[in-house]
Amino acid sequence: MNKIMIQSILLIILCTNMYAKNIDKKNDFAKDELKAIKEAEEIKNKTIAKAEATKIKVIAKAIKDRTIAEVEAIKIKNIAEIEVKSISEMKAIKAKAEAAKAKAIAEAEEAKKEAELLYKETIKRIKIKIKPAKKVEKELLQKIENNESIQDKAVNQVENSAAEGNISNLLKVRNIEFKRNKAILTQKGIETVVQLSEILNQYPSVHIEIAGYTDSDGSKKFNLNLSQARVNAVKKILVSSGIDENRLVAKGYGEAYPLVPNTSKKNKQKNRRVEIHIIRDEKGNSI
Repeated sequence: MNKIMIQSILLIILCTNMYAKNIDKKNDFAKDELKAIKEAEEIKNKTIAKAEATKIKVIAKAIKDRTIAEVEAIKIKNIAEIEVKSISEMKAIKAKAEAAKAKAIAEAEEAKKEAELLYKETIKRIKIKIKPAKKVEKELLQKIENNESIQDKAVNQVENSAAEGNISNLLKVRNIEFKRNKAILTQKGIETVVQLSEILNQYPSVHIEIAGYTDSDGSKKFNLNLSQARVNAVKKILVSSGIDENRLVAKGYGEAYPLVPNTSKKNKQKNRRVEIHIIRDEKGNSI
């Protein structure tokens, strides 16, 4: 009997141990499951955070691209409006110049006719010897020549005014641009010089000075040589476009005559320029 009891007790103890081990295993499984769930939650949170960050970047880029596009659209619109206005002003100046030219020619023709009529009447009325008659004829012919000279000067002045207006309007919307620290024109700069040649071809009596200037960066000698090389490049394109070289004077002034003090990048950019001046004599006529 004692043996049976002992065996029963041992069996109970064994079962109890096995049950306890099963409970421990279940607890371990539960711990592993909780750990796996926790890791899964962390991965999920990281994935969501990454997705949100990516979303924010995409939205920010879209806003930036849209803003840039809007700014460029406004810039293009403004340039287009300026060009349209300049074209309109150029047409008005040209029409005014043509009207003034026509008026000057008409007045000169009228003066010429009056001089010729006076000459004929004088020859009919005055009975003098051959020699004095020739003298009168010479004086009257001189008057006719003077009237023609006045007509030429009037036309010359009208052409100067029209050319100056057209050149000024051109350089308001288009600069004669060069590559940085070089005497090589950009594509935009070449296009501007070609347009300048078209204006000069319309007014063959006009002579110009191509004046080049730099900012104060670098040595004075370098800036002087650079400005001269640049105006020479402009002159070369004008000559190749059919403009007589004798109508052109190319002069580099380096860092002399700044428009504004060389105290900022913006000011220095203004001082780096090429200007076109109509060359006139002391009476205001083109040379």
